[in-house]
Amino acid sequence: MRMKWPAAIMLMGMLLLIAGQSANASAGVVKETSAGASVSARIVEGEIPAAALTSEVWSCNLQTKDSSIIVRQGVTYISQSQLAAMLRDLVWRVGTPSGSIQVSGPNHTLSLSMGSRYAVMNGVKRKMSGASFVQNGVQYLPLRDVVSWAGGTVNVDAQGKLTIAYTVRSMVIAGDSGTYWVRRDNGIVYTAAGSEMPHQIGRSKVRAGDQYSIRITELAENSTLLSINHNYGSPTLKLNNDEYRLIVYRGMLVRESFVHYLGVQPIQYAEAGGGIAAMMNGTELQLVQPNGRLTARIDLLKLVNEQLTVDKPGYSFDKAFTLEYVSVEERIALVKPYSTYDMLLVDMNAGTVTELYKELLPQDEVEMMNRWKTEPTDFKYQGDRIAFERRDGNVLIFSHETLHDSIPYTEDRITELRYTLQLS
Repeated sequence: MRMKWPAAIMLMGMLLLIAGQSANASAGVVKETSAGASVSARIVEGEIPAAALTSEVWSCNLQTKDSSIIVRQGVTYISQSQLAAMLRDLVWRVGTPSGSIQVSGPNHTLSLSMGSRYAVMNGVKRKMSGASFVQNGVQYLPLRDVVSWAGGTVNVDAQGKLTIAYTVRSMVIAGDSGTYWVRRDNGIVYTAAGSEMPHQIGRSKVRAGDQYSIRITELAENSTLLSINHNYGSPTLKLNNDEYRLIVYRGMLVRESFVHYLGVQPIQYAEAGGGIAAMMNGTELQLVQPNGRLTARIDLLKLVNEQLTVDKPGYSFDKAFTLEYVSVEERIALVKPYSTYDMLLVDMNAGTVTELYKELLPQDEVEMMNRWKTEPTDFKYQGDRIAFERRDGNVLIFSHETLHDSIPYTEDRITELRYTLQLS
Protein backbone atom coordinates (compact mmCIF):
# COMPACT_ATOMS: atom_id res chain seq x y z
CA MET A 1 0.00 0.00 0.00
CA ARG A 2 1.36 3.43 -0.94
CA MET A 3 1.87 5.72 2.04
CA LYS A 4 -0.34 8.80 2.14
CA TRP A 5 1.56 12.04 1.54
CA PRO A 6 1.00 13.98 4.81
CA ALA A 7 1.62 10.82 6.81
CA ALA A 8 4.77 10.16 4.80
CA ILE A 9 6.16 13.60 5.62
CA MET A 10 5.41 13.21 9.34
CA LEU A 11 6.99 9.75 9.37
CA MET A 12 10.06 11.08 7.56
CA GLY A 13 10.68 13.55 10.37
CA MET A 14 10.31 10.77 12.94
CA LEU A 15 12.74 8.54 11.06
CA LEU A 16 15.29 11.33 10.88
CA LEU A 17 15.11 11.64 14.65
CA ILE A 18 15.44 7.89 15.11
CA ALA A 19 18.34 7.66 12.64
CA GLY A 20 20.41 9.98 14.82
CA GLN A 21 20.13 7.59 17.77
CA SER A 22 22.78 4.85 17.65
CA ALA A 23 22.20 1.56 19.37
CA ASN A 24 24.81 0.35 21.88
CA ALA A 25 27.28 -2.12 20.41
CA SER A 26 26.77 -4.37 23.43
CA ALA A 27 25.16 -4.31 26.85
CA GLY A 28 28.37 -3.29 28.64
CA VAL A 29 30.15 -1.05 26.15
CA VAL A 30 28.05 2.08 25.78
CA LYS A 31 28.29 4.52 22.87
CA GLU A 32 28.35 7.98 24.43
CA THR A 33 28.54 10.25 21.38
CA SER A 34 27.83 9.72 17.71
CA ALA A 35 29.46 11.09 14.59
CA GLY A 36 27.73 13.96 12.90
CA ALA A 37 29.05 17.50 12.87
CA SER A 38 26.64 19.34 10.60
CA VAL A 39 28.11 21.06 7.59
CA SER A 40 26.54 23.81 5.55
CA ALA A 41 25.44 23.39 1.94
CA ARG A 42 28.52 22.99 -0.19
CA ILE A 43 29.81 25.12 -3.01
CA VAL A 44 30.69 22.92 -5.97
CA GLU A 45 32.92 25.40 -7.74
CA GLY A 46 36.43 26.11 -6.52
CA GLU A 47 38.19 24.73 -3.47
CA ILE A 48 35.91 22.74 -1.16
CA PRO A 49 36.74 22.89 2.53
CA ALA A 50 37.14 19.62 4.41
CA ALA A 51 34.10 18.42 6.32
CA ALA A 52 34.35 18.46 10.09
CA LEU A 53 34.03 14.98 11.58
CA THR A 54 33.15 14.11 15.16
CA SER A 55 34.75 11.21 17.01
CA GLU A 56 32.54 8.45 18.30
CA VAL A 57 33.12 7.61 21.95
CA TRP A 58 32.37 4.34 23.77
CA SER A 59 32.84 3.62 27.46
CA CYS A 60 32.48 0.87 30.03
CA ASN A 61 33.51 0.20 33.61
CA LEU A 62 36.23 -2.43 33.86
CA GLN A 63 34.83 -3.46 37.25
CA THR A 64 31.57 -4.52 35.57
CA LYS A 65 31.39 -7.92 33.94
CA ASP A 66 31.17 -7.61 30.15
CA SER A 67 31.79 -10.50 27.76
CA SER A 68 33.30 -8.19 25.14
CA ILE A 69 36.04 -6.88 27.47
CA ILE A 70 38.60 -9.08 29.29
CA VAL A 71 41.59 -7.94 31.39
CA ARG A 72 44.52 -10.36 31.63
CA GLN A 73 47.77 -9.61 33.42
CA GLY A 74 47.14 -5.88 33.19
CA VAL A 75 46.31 -5.93 29.45
CA THR A 76 42.80 -5.08 28.24
CA TYR A 77 41.42 -7.20 25.41
CA ILE A 78 38.28 -6.67 23.34
CA SER A 79 36.30 -9.07 21.20
CA GLN A 80 36.89 -8.88 17.46
CA SER A 81 33.19 -8.35 16.72
CA GLN A 82 32.95 -5.44 19.16
CA LEU A 83 36.09 -3.84 17.76
CA ALA A 84 34.91 -4.24 14.16
CA ALA A 85 31.64 -2.47 15.07
CA MET A 86 33.65 0.47 16.40
CA LEU A 87 36.25 0.65 13.62
CA ARG A 88 33.61 0.20 10.95
CA ASP A 89 35.41 1.98 8.12
CA LEU A 90 37.95 -0.86 8.10
CA VAL A 91 37.45 -4.16 6.29
CA TRP A 92 37.90 -7.22 8.50
CA ARG A 93 38.75 -10.64 7.07
CA VAL A 94 38.47 -13.33 9.71
CA GLY A 95 39.33 -16.97 9.16
CA THR A 96 38.61 -19.76 11.61
CA PRO A 97 38.39 -18.74 15.29
CA SER A 98 41.91 -20.05 15.87
CA GLY A 99 43.30 -18.63 12.66
CA SER A 100 44.42 -15.20 11.45
CA ILE A 101 42.80 -11.78 10.99
CA GLN A 102 43.52 -9.25 8.24
CA VAL A 103 42.27 -5.68 8.50
CA SER A 104 42.58 -2.97 5.87
CA GLY A 105 41.61 0.65 5.29
CA PRO A 106 43.12 3.77 3.68
CA ASN A 107 46.83 3.84 4.58
CA HIS A 108 46.30 0.96 7.04
CA THR A 109 46.84 -2.80 7.00
CA LEU A 110 47.00 -5.19 9.92
CA SER A 111 47.68 -8.92 10.04
CA LEU A 112 47.75 -10.98 13.24
CA SER A 113 47.28 -14.58 14.38
CA MET A 114 45.64 -16.00 17.47
CA GLY A 115 48.19 -16.95 20.12
CA SER A 116 50.88 -14.62 18.77
CA ARG A 117 52.08 -11.42 20.40
CA TYR A 118 53.34 -10.11 17.07
CA ALA A 119 51.40 -8.39 14.32
CA VAL A 120 52.28 -6.88 10.96
CA MET A 121 51.10 -3.26 11.03
CA ASN A 122 51.32 -1.31 7.77
CA GLY A 123 53.91 -3.79 6.53
CA VAL A 124 56.10 -3.67 9.67
CA LYS A 125 56.28 -6.49 12.23
CA ARG A 126 55.58 -5.16 15.74
CA LYS A 127 55.30 -6.61 19.23
CA MET A 128 51.95 -5.98 20.91
CA SER A 129 51.24 -5.60 24.63
CA GLY A 130 49.70 -9.08 24.69
CA ALA A 131 48.94 -12.08 22.49
CA SER A 132 45.53 -12.39 20.84
CA PHE A 133 43.55 -15.41 22.05
CA VAL A 134 40.30 -17.35 21.68
CA GLN A 135 37.90 -17.92 24.57
CA ASN A 136 34.57 -19.72 24.19
CA GLY A 137 34.90 -19.43 20.42
CA VAL A 138 35.37 -15.63 20.58
CA GLN A 139 38.54 -13.91 19.33
CA TYR A 140 40.05 -11.28 21.63
CA LEU A 141 42.60 -8.67 20.54
CA PRO A 142 44.78 -6.32 22.63
CA LEU A 143 42.60 -3.22 22.69
CA ARG A 144 45.12 -0.39 22.97
CA ASP A 145 47.43 -1.77 20.27
CA VAL A 146 44.73 -2.16 17.61
CA VAL A 147 42.84 1.07 18.38
CA SER A 148 46.07 3.10 18.37
CA TRP A 149 47.08 1.53 15.05
CA ALA A 150 43.71 2.54 13.58
CA GLY A 151 44.10 6.15 14.77
CA GLY A 152 41.86 6.05 17.85
CA THR A 153 42.57 6.61 21.54
CA VAL A 154 42.08 4.51 24.69
CA ASN A 155 41.97 5.90 28.22
CA VAL A 156 41.26 4.42 31.65
CA ASP A 157 40.59 6.72 34.62
CA ALA A 158 41.24 6.10 38.32
CA GLN A 159 37.73 4.68 38.81
CA GLY A 160 38.27 2.05 36.12
CA LYS A 161 36.18 3.73 33.43
CA LEU A 162 37.46 2.70 30.00
CA THR A 163 36.92 5.23 27.18
CA ILE A 164 37.53 4.53 23.49
CA ALA A 165 37.39 7.34 20.91
CA TYR A 166 37.55 6.82 17.16
CA THR A 167 36.69 8.90 14.10
CA VAL A 168 35.09 7.06 11.20
CA ARG A 169 36.86 8.86 8.36
CA SER A 170 35.67 6.84 5.38
CA MET A 171 32.58 5.21 3.99
CA VAL A 172 33.31 1.76 2.60
CA ILE A 173 31.58 -0.67 0.26
CA ALA A 174 32.58 -3.84 -1.59
CA GLY A 175 31.57 -5.12 -5.02
CA ASP A 176 32.69 -7.58 -7.66
CA SER A 177 35.43 -5.22 -8.77
CA GLY A 178 36.93 -4.76 -5.29
CA THR A 179 36.47 -2.71 -2.15
CA TYR A 180 36.12 1.09 -2.24
CA TRP A 181 36.62 3.71 0.43
CA VAL A 182 35.55 7.36 0.09
CA ARG A 183 36.90 9.76 2.69
CA ARG A 184 34.09 11.68 4.37
CA ASP A 185 36.22 14.74 5.11
CA ASN A 186 38.17 15.32 1.87
CA GLY A 187 36.58 13.04 -0.76
CA ILE A 188 39.70 11.00 -1.56
CA VAL A 189 38.75 7.65 -3.13
CA TYR A 190 40.69 4.44 -2.46
CA THR A 191 40.37 0.88 -3.67
CA ALA A 192 41.92 -2.48 -2.92
CA ALA A 193 41.59 -6.13 -3.86
CA GLY A 194 41.71 -8.60 -0.99
CA SER A 195 43.78 -7.56 2.03
CA GLU A 196 46.27 -5.39 0.12
CA MET A 197 46.97 -1.81 1.17
CA PRO A 198 44.22 0.39 -0.35
CA HIS A 199 45.59 2.88 -2.88
CA GLN A 200 44.29 6.27 -3.95
CA ILE A 201 42.46 6.42 -7.30
CA GLY A 202 41.16 9.98 -7.29
CA ARG A 203 39.82 12.91 -5.32
CA SER A 204 36.11 13.66 -5.40
CA LYS A 205 33.91 16.52 -4.19
CA VAL A 206 32.26 14.28 -1.59
CA ARG A 207 31.90 15.82 1.87
CA ALA A 208 29.83 13.89 4.44
CA GLY A 209 30.13 15.17 7.98
CA ASP A 210 26.75 13.86 9.09
CA GLN A 211 24.57 10.86 8.19
CA TYR A 212 25.56 9.10 4.99
CA SER A 213 24.97 6.02 2.87
CA ILE A 214 26.79 4.47 -0.08
CA ARG A 215 25.82 1.85 -2.64
CA ILE A 216 27.61 0.23 -5.55
CA THR A 217 26.54 -0.72 -9.09
CA GLU A 218 28.72 -2.58 -11.56
CA LEU A 219 28.15 -0.78 -14.90
CA ALA A 220 30.35 -3.04 -17.02
CA GLU A 221 33.62 -4.89 -16.81
CA ASN A 222 36.17 -2.58 -15.17
CA SER A 223 33.50 0.08 -14.54
CA THR A 224 31.80 0.80 -11.21
CA LEU A 225 29.25 3.40 -10.12
CA LEU A 226 29.32 4.63 -6.51
CA SER A 227 26.20 6.46 -5.32
CA ILE A 228 26.46 8.46 -2.09
CA ASN A 229 23.88 10.33 -0.03
CA HIS A 230 24.73 12.85 2.70
CA ASN A 231 21.82 13.89 4.91
CA TYR A 232 22.35 16.81 7.28
CA GLY A 233 20.79 19.78 9.01
CA SER A 234 19.57 20.51 12.52
CA PRO A 235 19.73 17.73 15.14
CA THR A 236 15.95 17.29 15.02
CA LEU A 237 15.21 17.69 11.31
CA LYS A 238 17.76 17.09 8.59
CA LEU A 239 16.36 18.74 5.46
CA ASN A 240 19.55 18.82 3.36
CA ASN A 241 20.50 15.98 1.04
CA ASP A 242 23.64 15.91 -1.10
CA GLU A 243 23.63 13.24 -3.80
CA TYR A 244 26.95 12.23 -5.38
CA ARG A 245 27.73 9.75 -8.12
CA LEU A 246 31.24 8.58 -8.97
CA ILE A 247 32.34 6.42 -11.90
CA VAL A 248 35.49 4.36 -11.44
CA TYR A 249 36.89 2.97 -14.70
CA ARG A 250 39.93 0.72 -14.91
CA GLY A 251 40.94 1.62 -11.39
CA MET A 252 40.63 5.40 -11.71
CA LEU A 253 37.95 7.95 -10.81
CA VAL A 254 36.90 9.32 -14.22
CA ARG A 255 33.66 11.25 -13.61
CA GLU A 256 31.55 12.54 -10.75
CA SER A 257 28.32 14.49 -10.26
CA PHE A 258 26.70 16.41 -7.41
CA VAL A 259 23.22 17.74 -6.71
CA HIS A 260 21.79 19.30 -3.54
CA TYR A 261 18.19 19.02 -2.31
CA LEU A 262 16.59 21.05 0.47
CA GLY A 263 13.19 19.95 1.75
CA VAL A 264 11.09 17.01 2.90
CA GLN A 265 9.94 15.61 -0.43
CA PRO A 266 11.12 12.06 -1.28
CA ILE A 267 14.14 11.92 -3.58
CA GLN A 268 14.08 9.49 -6.49
CA TYR A 269 17.31 9.08 -8.42
CA ALA A 270 17.15 6.47 -11.21
CA GLU A 271 20.41 4.84 -12.26
CA ALA A 272 19.55 4.24 -15.98
CA GLY A 273 20.70 0.85 -17.32
CA GLY A 274 22.38 -1.07 -20.08
CA GLY A 275 25.78 -0.01 -18.79
CA ILE A 276 24.86 3.69 -18.99
CA ALA A 277 24.79 5.76 -15.81
CA ALA A 278 22.36 8.61 -15.19
CA MET A 279 24.00 11.48 -13.33
CA MET A 280 22.45 14.69 -12.04
CA ASN A 281 25.13 17.37 -11.94
CA GLY A 282 23.33 20.39 -10.57
CA THR A 283 20.41 20.89 -12.95
CA GLU A 284 22.07 19.02 -15.81
CA LEU A 285 20.98 15.47 -16.57
CA GLN A 286 23.86 13.45 -18.00
CA LEU A 287 23.89 9.99 -19.56
CA VAL A 288 27.39 8.59 -19.15
CA GLN A 289 29.18 5.61 -20.66
CA PRO A 290 31.11 3.15 -18.44
CA ASN A 291 34.39 4.89 -19.37
CA GLY A 292 33.06 8.23 -18.11
CA ARG A 293 32.34 9.78 -21.51
CA LEU A 294 29.11 11.68 -22.00
CA THR A 295 26.58 10.20 -24.39
CA ALA A 296 23.87 12.83 -23.79
CA ARG A 297 23.26 15.86 -21.59
CA ILE A 298 20.50 18.42 -21.08
CA ASP A 299 20.11 21.41 -18.74
CA LEU A 300 16.72 20.78 -17.14
CA LEU A 301 16.48 24.18 -15.48
CA LYS A 302 17.05 26.01 -18.75
CA LEU A 303 14.60 23.72 -20.55
CA VAL A 304 11.69 24.11 -18.14
CA ASN A 305 12.15 27.85 -17.68
CA GLU A 306 12.13 28.33 -21.45
CA GLN A 307 9.09 26.15 -22.16
CA LEU A 308 6.91 26.26 -19.05
CA THR A 309 5.21 29.32 -17.62
CA VAL A 310 3.81 30.02 -14.17
CA ASP A 311 1.32 32.81 -13.44
CA LYS A 312 3.66 34.64 -11.11
CA PRO A 313 6.09 37.43 -12.08
CA GLY A 314 9.74 36.46 -11.76
CA TYR A 315 8.95 32.85 -10.90
CA SER A 316 11.72 30.31 -11.59
CA PHE A 317 11.70 26.57 -11.11
CA ASP A 318 13.84 25.06 -8.38
CA LYS A 319 17.51 24.41 -9.08
CA ALA A 320 17.24 20.69 -8.34
CA PHE A 321 15.34 17.87 -10.02
CA THR A 322 14.57 14.33 -8.98
CA LEU A 323 15.03 11.63 -11.61
CA GLU A 324 12.07 9.27 -11.53
CA TYR A 325 12.78 7.26 -14.69
CA VAL A 326 15.10 7.36 -17.68
CA SER A 327 15.24 5.42 -20.95
CA VAL A 328 18.73 5.44 -22.43
CA GLU A 329 17.64 4.09 -25.81
CA GLU A 330 14.89 6.64 -26.38
CA ARG A 331 16.49 9.53 -24.46
CA ILE A 332 13.39 10.25 -22.42
CA ALA A 333 13.22 10.95 -18.70
CA LEU A 334 10.67 11.58 -15.98
CA VAL A 335 11.82 14.31 -13.60
CA LYS A 336 10.34 16.48 -10.86
CA PRO A 337 11.46 20.01 -9.97
CA TYR A 338 12.07 19.65 -6.23
CA SER A 339 10.08 22.75 -5.27
CA THR A 340 6.93 22.26 -7.36
CA TYR A 341 7.31 18.46 -7.33
CA ASP A 342 5.19 17.86 -10.41
CA MET A 343 5.96 15.08 -12.90
CA LEU A 344 7.60 16.25 -16.14
CA LEU A 345 8.29 14.16 -19.23
CA VAL A 346 11.52 15.26 -20.91
CA ASP A 347 12.40 14.27 -24.48
CA MET A 348 16.17 14.79 -24.69
CA ASN A 349 16.24 14.28 -28.47
CA ALA A 350 13.51 16.81 -29.23
CA GLY A 351 14.42 19.13 -26.36
CA THR A 352 10.82 19.27 -25.13
CA VAL A 353 9.13 19.00 -21.74
CA THR A 354 5.54 18.02 -20.91
CA GLU A 355 3.75 18.69 -17.61
CA LEU A 356 1.94 15.40 -17.11
CA TYR A 357 -0.56 16.61 -14.54
CA LYS A 358 -2.15 18.74 -17.27
CA GLU A 359 -2.49 15.61 -19.41
CA LEU A 360 -3.63 13.15 -16.74
CA LEU A 361 -5.50 14.84 -13.89
CA PRO A 362 -9.15 15.98 -13.82
CA GLN A 363 -9.67 19.66 -14.53
CA ASP A 364 -10.38 20.66 -10.91
CA GLU A 365 -7.05 19.18 -9.80
CA VAL A 366 -5.25 20.81 -12.73
CA GLU A 367 -6.56 24.17 -11.50
CA MET A 368 -5.42 23.34 -7.95
CA MET A 369 -1.95 22.53 -9.25
CA ASN A 370 -1.78 25.74 -11.27
CA ARG A 371 -2.62 27.66 -8.10
CA TRP A 372 -0.32 25.72 -5.77
CA LYS A 373 2.73 25.88 -8.01
CA THR A 374 3.03 29.61 -7.37
CA GLU A 375 3.33 28.99 -3.62
CA PRO A 376 5.45 25.81 -3.32
CA THR A 377 6.60 26.74 0.20
CA ASP A 378 3.06 26.15 1.55
CA PHE A 379 3.39 23.14 3.88
CA LYS A 380 0.10 21.71 2.56
CA TYR A 381 1.59 21.53 -0.92
CA GLN A 382 3.06 18.17 -1.89
CA GLY A 383 3.16 18.41 -5.67
CA ASP A 384 0.88 16.58 -8.08
CA ARG A 385 1.08 13.33 -6.07
CA ILE A 386 1.81 11.42 -9.25
CA ALA A 387 4.26 8.54 -8.77
CA PHE A 388 5.84 6.53 -11.58
CA GLU A 389 5.16 2.82 -11.17
CA ARG A 390 6.29 0.99 -14.31
CA ARG A 391 6.39 0.98 -18.09
CA ASP A 392 4.42 -1.36 -20.35
CA GLY A 393 5.60 -0.97 -23.95
CA ASN A 394 4.93 2.64 -24.92
CA VAL A 395 2.65 3.20 -21.94
CA LEU A 396 3.90 4.87 -18.77
CA ILE A 397 1.87 3.76 -15.74
CA PHE A 398 1.51 6.01 -12.70
CA SER A 399 -0.36 6.02 -9.40
CA HIS A 400 -2.03 9.20 -8.21
CA GLU A 401 -3.40 10.22 -4.84
CA THR A 402 -6.19 12.76 -5.04
CA LEU A 403 -5.33 16.36 -4.22
CA HIS A 404 -8.59 16.71 -2.28
CA ASP A 405 -7.56 16.14 1.35
CA SER A 406 -11.20 16.20 2.44
CA ILE A 407 -11.63 12.69 1.02
CA PRO A 408 -11.05 10.03 3.75
CA TYR A 409 -7.71 8.26 3.72
CA THR A 410 -8.71 4.99 2.09
CA GLU A 411 -7.48 3.14 -0.94
CA ASP A 412 -10.16 4.96 -2.94
CA ARG A 413 -7.84 7.97 -2.86
CA ILE A 414 -5.38 6.15 -5.13
CA THR A 415 -6.02 5.79 -8.87
CA GLU A 416 -3.97 4.46 -11.77
CA LEU A 417 -3.01 6.81 -14.59
CA ARG A 418 -1.67 5.86 -18.03
CA TYR A 419 0.21 7.96 -20.53
CA THR A 420 1.02 6.73 -24.04
CA LEU A 421 4.36 7.89 -25.39
CA GLN A 422 4.46 9.49 -28.84
CA LEU A 423 8.03 8.60 -29.72
CA SER A 424 9.76 10.36 -32.59
